[in-house]
Amino acid sequence: MFQYIIRRILTTIPVLFGVSILVFLFIHLIPGDPAVALLGERATEENVERMREQLGLNDPMPVQYVRFMLGHTHMLIVNADNSYTTRRGEQCVEVTDAANVACRNTAGKWQGQQNPSMQCNRLGSFMVCHENGILWGDLGRSIKGNIPIGKELQRRFPATVELAVIAIIIAVAVGIPAGVLASLKRNSFVDTFTMFAALAGVSMPIFWLGILLMWLFGLVLGWLPTGGRLSTGIELHTITNLYLLDSLLTRNWPAFIDALRHIILPALALATISLSIIARMTRSSMLDVLGQDYMRTAQAKGLSRGVQVRRHAMRNAMMPVVTIVGLQFGGLLAGAILTETIFSWPGIGKWVFDAITARDYPIVQSVTMIIAFIFVMVNLLVDISYAWLNPRIRYE
Repeated sequence: MFQYIIRRILTTIPVLFGVSILVFLFIHLIPGDPAVALLGERATEENVERMREQLGLNDPMPVQYVRFMLGHTHMLIVNADNSYTTRRGEQCVEVTDAANVACRNTAGKWQGQQNPSMQCNRLGSFMVCHENGILWGDLGRSIKGNIPIGKELQRRFPATVELAVIAIIIAVAVGIPAGVLASLKRNSFVDTFTMFAALAGVSMPIFWLGILLMWLFGLVLGWLPTGGRLSTGIELHTITNLYLLDSLLTRNWPAFIDALRHIILPALALATISLSIIARMTRSSMLDVLGQDYMRTAQAKGLSRGVQVRRHAMRNAMMPVVTIVGLQFGGLLAGAILTETIFSWPGIGKWVFDAITARDYPIVQSVTMIIAFIFVMVNLLVDISYAWLNPRIRYE
């Protein structure tokens, strides 16, 4: 088992490497110029070109990719009068100070510290400035606003994770029993109604469902809030930024109830498609298992219907369902854009959507890489769970 896990972890390296290349290429193929998006349509060509130089957008694509993954280094020569020149002998202008170098040479090319995430250190007669890449855990800074992506992600990602976890709990808690019941009542009204509801759930646009839930439960009935994570006036000491968990850890019951009321509607909207897929897959898998010879043997031995289903059918039928649940959880993390936008949920979905429209590709690249890593880890956990569901499975 341990060797299998190590091999699977090692296989994630080329997968993530391929994902990083595809994401980098797709982002740069999208029409539009980040410099124009940052400066506005009325910016002069000179200012746009200067901004492109500052952002490194005029560098060759391989250079930009390496800089994104590994980071980049600038080295300046410190003169006797504490002025700076590049290694090619170009004199720097607009120098701020020796500890926080930000200068532009006579050709307009930025050298030294381009943003505060770079670390500059003086080594003898040289000033070396380095910024780490994503491989070293540094996600960089956004183009628009120059905000550290890592800190913003740390603030927003728990909200999306919390929403996805509650949504997958709803999907599993409703979808699996519905699928099992439909398989046991095959060709009955219960089966027909369940599959019709599942088909409607898959076909229903999530934005329309979200608006319908807001209108019914928020405006007409007034039972639940229609946006945000916490009501104004509710205080909560955050530990993990998972509001439900934090309120439990701090025993803040008013905050827990309020956070739970806020998350119900967006979680229901987000869970609907996954719930429908899980129900359909559970029904199909259960019907396949119920037709096997060992199920007829269990029936011939006089086992009750409940024992047949719980001890013999469920475990074998759950293997493909577990795979679907794992994929759906990763999909919920990546596909929460519409839900978060409709319900004003402060997660990564709305943030990434705004970044795409603004051509802020450092945000898109970083978030996509993290979600890809989560996908790979979830699939690994799903594979490991197979041995628990079916002890006959051996990993070699």
